[in-house]
Amino acid sequence: MRRMLGTLLPLLLLSSCDGNVFGRRLVEPDAAAKVPKIALQTGQELVASCGSSKGYSYYPEIGMVPEEKSGFSEDAISDGYFYLLKQPDGAYDLVFRDALREQRSAVADGAIVQKLRGGPSDAAFMVIYQQGAKATEIYTFYREAKGKLSFTTLVSKGSEGPIARSGILVGACDHLALDV
Repeated sequence: MRRMLGTLLPLLLLSSCDGNVFGRRLVEPDAAAKVPKIALQTGQELVASCGSSKGYSYYPEIGMVPEEKSGFSEDAISDGYFYLLKQPDGAYDLVFRDALREQRSAVADGAIVQKLRGGPSDAAFMVIYQQGAKATEIYTFYREAKGKLSFTTLVSKGSEGPIARSGILVGACDHLALDV
């Protein structure tokens, strides 16, 4: 139980923090300012535009992860960005910059993007990849009390891919339209 609490405590703190954990700044205030603008197709709506993120992940000793690299550690998607788009037919897509710095679409990669909930100050979307690593990601977007726009990403990547991982990352957004 103690080990589980030691692993979960940082995740619980991150899920409701202002970007500071244990006195360390995890979210840079200008992270969203680095997100390039996207050209929308006719009928598309921009739901969210967000930048790089930082947080913590757990890497089990599976696949390409050796024992000495396994465990719980800080994690980041630096120089990254993504857009959540609502399509003319009402479906959603997540367009993101991948590790090779190429722009990709979650739907084009075979994922399902589904809205879980939404309100005036927050909304959550789930992205399910049923091929490859069979990953599931939950993106929660926040319009905080003082107008700050932020997001968290809960990640669960299976052992079918090269690196299994579970984690939570936090970042800043420069656009949120939570009413779509």
